[in-house]
Amino acid sequence: IKDYEHVLEVRKDSKSAKEGVANAARAQQALARALEAKETHGDDRAALDWSTEVLNLSPDCVQARSIVVESMAAQKQWSALVSETSKMLKVSGHNLQALLYRGLAYFYLDDIPTSKKHFQEGLKYDPEHAELKKAYRKVKNFDKRSTSANELLKAGKWSEAVEDFDLALEVDPDHEMAIPGLAKGLCTALLRSKNAERVEEACARAAELNEGELEPLMTLAEAHMLLENYDRAMGAYRKAREIAPHDMRLAQAMQNCERLQKRANQKDYYKLLGVKKTASAAEIKKAYRKGAQEWHPDKNQGNEEEAQSRMQELNEAYEVLSDEELRSKYDRGEDVSADGQQRQQQQQHHPFGHMFRQHAGGQRRYTFQF
Repeated sequence: IKDYEHVLEVRKDSKSAKEGVANAARAQQALARALEAKETHGDDRAALDWSTEVLNLSPDCVQARSIVVESMAAQKQWSALVSETSKMLKVSGHNLQALLYRGLAYFYLDDIPTSKKHFQEGLKYDPEHAELKKAYRKVKNFDKRSTSANELLKAGKWSEAVEDFDLALEVDPDHEMAIPGLAKGLCTALLRSKNAERVEEACARAAELNEGELEPLMTLAEAHMLLENYDRAMGAYRKAREIAPHDMRLAQAMQNCERLQKRANQKDYYKLLGVKKTASAAEIKKAYRKGAQEWHPDKNQGNEEEAQSRMQELNEAYEVLSDEELRSKYDRGEDVSADGQQRQQQQQHHPFGHMFRQHAGGQRRYTFQF
């Protein structure tokens, strides 16, 4: 302003000098409002608008440009921030504020190598710059953890991968470009490690953060399947089908889910006999003998009704699991009730014969045949 006023003292009719004074005055007012918006009200949007107006009137105003980069960072305008700091560095290549915010912008644009480069450049000029040191440590830690997590995932080291994904996510939970990918990785690692406690929540978050993508929904469905929440699994599969209606892999997964859901509504014959699904024929027979002895009516006087019910369940389970063909059908989730009823009508072939016999006089006596 003083320069323009000096010109007007010499040339009172100078139009350009008059415009310069007016523009400088408007720039001062805009700068005052930018500072008020930022420092008094914490309004970064207004601060950015006012400081941009200052620069339109006075492009060399250092204070206004400083407010611009700080406000852009606060509003996460990372691409604009790269452009703005580029202008600052053209004026001064060792501008530490420009190097700091440019490094942060590249970090949040998920370009870690370029981000590190700018922090390193700034620390060459001032090795003790607190903000540069803090930002550089953060980026290195994030890079280390996220890289390690993905490598462990590829190597099939699920539990270790979970740990590093958690640590990477803790470094900066607001990293909008990196978090969706990390969330997918965490979901997969939890699923593969069969972490029933956390897998559903983590995979639901991954699907939400990666909305519109097929794979996160497929993995979410698998997480529900792991916990035998088949209705939820089908819900996830249906959403996935909206994205890929002709995906054969998805069609097969939905068929499998329906089969397992049907199976879940059936009696668990393995559980009834107390054996694993991989049990051998000999182990199944042994378990049946043990159960039959335990629930033999002669050993359950006064509790005959429950004993009879348990024996019927044991017989039903053994009828299916002792027959190789029926067992295969059952394991595939097919309905074996009709086959089982058919075999029950042929109890003479049962290795333990009839468990209950009706004797004369209407009195029920129980015999146990091995």
